[in-house]
Amino acid sequence: MFKLITCSLSACLAAFLVAVPARAGEPDDPAIDIEKQIARLSETDTTKVTLAAGSLIEKLAREDLEDGLRANIVSALRLHLRPKEGPRKTKVILLKVLVQKEEASFNRDIVLLACRSDQDLFSAAVDALKAFKEKGDGSVDDQFITVAREESNPIPVRVRAMHALNHLGSFKAIPYLIEARGDDNADIAMAAQRVLEGILTYAFAWNEEGWRAWWAENGTRPENEILREANRNLEREMSVLLEEKSPEANRRALASCSRAVRALSLKNLERLKDAGSVDSLLAFLDREPYPELRARAVGLLGELAVLEEVRKNGNKAEIASKVIEQLDRNSDLRVLRSTVETLGKIGKVKGLNLVKPLVPLLRFEDAQLRALTAISLGKIDGREAAEAVEPLCDMLAGKEEVPAVKREAANALGLIRDARAVPVLLKGLASEDGNVRWSCVNALANIGDRSAVESLLAMIEREEEARVLEVIVKALRNIPDPRAVTPLASLALARPALGDAVVEALLRIGETDGEDTVLKAVDFMVSKGGQAEAVKLLRAWEDAAKNAGSGCLLREASCLEALGRWEEASGVLLDLIEKPGEPKALFDRLRRALGQIEKTESRGRATALALARFPDKAPAFWEGLVRDRIGEPEAAFQDLAQGLREGFEGKEARDVYFESLAAFVSNTDGRVAASAHGLLAAWSGRACPALSVDAGEKEKKKAADGWRTWWTENRGRFPFEK
Repeated sequence: MFKLITCSLSACLAAFLVAVPARAGEPDDPAIDIEKQIARLSETDTTKVTLAAGSLIEKLAREDLEDGLRANIVSALRLHLRPKEGPRKTKVILLKVLVQKEEASFNRDIVLLACRSDQDLFSAAVDALKAFKEKGDGSVDDQFITVAREESNPIPVRVRAMHALNHLGSFKAIPYLIEARGDDNADIAMAAQRVLEGILTYAFAWNEEGWRAWWAENGTRPENEILREANRNLEREMSVLLEEKSPEANRRALASCSRAVRALSLKNLERLKDAGSVDSLLAFLDREPYPELRARAVGLLGELAVLEEVRKNGNKAEIASKVIEQLDRNSDLRVLRSTVETLGKIGKVKGLNLVKPLVPLLRFEDAQLRALTAISLGKIDGREAAEAVEPLCDMLAGKEEVPAVKREAANALGLIRDARAVPVLLKGLASEDGNVRWSCVNALANIGDRSAVESLLAMIEREEEARVLEVIVKALRNIPDPRAVTPLASLALARPALGDAVVEALLRIGETDGEDTVLKAVDFMVSKGGQAEAVKLLRAWEDAAKNAGSGCLLREASCLEALGRWEEASGVLLDLIEKPGEPKALFDRLRRALGQIEKTESRGRATALALARFPDKAPAFWEGLVRDRIGEPEAAFQDLAQGLREGFEGKEARDVYFESLAAFVSNTDGRVAASAHGLLAAWSGRACPALSVDAGEKEKKKAADGWRTWWTENRGRFPFEK
């Protein structure tokens, strides 16, 4: 709407100014005035260009205009209508003004502009010519037919002229288009098919012979009658597919003359994933003229080829053979790309080499196709894959090759796993592109050649991208080598986010070289202040090894103590003490660790575990840990009791604990006696009156005896019920 208003205003303004006589002081010389108007055609101001164009075209209509001046105007206008001459904006304005002024003498220039310019100017030029045609100019179609028929014109120009005939709805062009349908050039023949279907809204035939037969029978019928029949056919076939979703209906629709119907049937079959459609799709590929539809059919066959039913029926080899034929049929990129991807999905067919037809495409001019080809070659298993190693290496090493293609070449080499690729992959580690470096490292990881270790370790020192470092760690995990221990440990400290990956790599090295390798990494981490990282590695090793040695547990306990994680340290020391031949000093470390646990409940739980595992050490743990808490506020008793209740597992440990605590109920110190009494009540859940700190010996003895009696009756039940 905005464009229409602008155009109308510009046209009115042009008409108004042309009618206004020259102002005083302006030259009366027509030649000078024309030169000024011609110069204004190159102005940036849209209004000035519009006014100049209108003025010049109106001057052409004057019979008294000198021939020389007329020639100058015509020459200037034609110059501005050339595709590569003058501003684009001027061309668009000229087209509108020519239509408004009904100046048809430049139609030949507009035709050439449409055929030789870009899509935007093509549309503007064809719209202008359509306006002339609607005003009665019957030569427009003929001019485009002439351009399309002339074999000396470039193929793209001829094709553009044919598409213009489609926009014009040129029934007059049908005989020529039928003739062009049989052209030796595939682009011309395909354009003719598209334009015939566009003009008629329905394709009544597949090939030149079919079109000739149809035209011989229908060429004398009125245009409206033919279009009505085409619309009826299209509506009938479409309605069946829109309502009917059965495979059978869609298979039949693959034989429709209408491209729109065939496209819809392919879409439905893609959704249905019907294995029974294979034969129909194979036949479709033989006759389908449109490459975009063949590309979709090839892609659908690739999805069907992996179905178990298709594999059992033996259709997989038939699909692969038919798809390979598409590589030789033409060079349409859509078909080639779809074919390459489908062969990658099929992967391998007994007795059929899928690699051989793909290798030449690695040299194709389209980078995306080269990349897709590399991807598919990486998916094809078997001895045939060896044929692709050398060309893929050449692609990766190529100085002119784009990084995206190099990346896929490296990925493919990694999937093929041929050691011949290692030297080229090692050179790829120096690429400026992070994606290429990542893919080269990943390929080396998959191949697992030990000769890559030194280069990978050197790469750690210079690599900055985290994702590349991560895949280096993966590679060193897949190629376990003791030389990588210290660099990996250092990397874990420098890049905490890579900690889990480094641990996996170090564990793998430990599996092949023993526990000492892991301990070496731990000692390095500790020397650099990385106790937390060392603990993570030690615990992973203990889980993996199932029976870690004392060296691991001692180092873990020391790290936890240094980090102040006393409860965890006490658990490690408990495991360590249970190992035979451990020194008595470990018990002192355990008692010290338990004593450092600040949370009362946690201390109770950890102490209970110690009492449960070492009943003979109960007095030592009791005196140094539990007794210290007696006399603190009652909340501490509740927390300590809860921890003790959770921590006790063995009956003997509970006995020692209870009997020791009961003895404290009769302690001469009233606070100790009262606290022991309260702690027993909190732990056991027994309802009993509190013991006063001022209680006498008799009352204390009575309370202690009461606990011993209760214990005799209830010791078989745990946890106790209130």
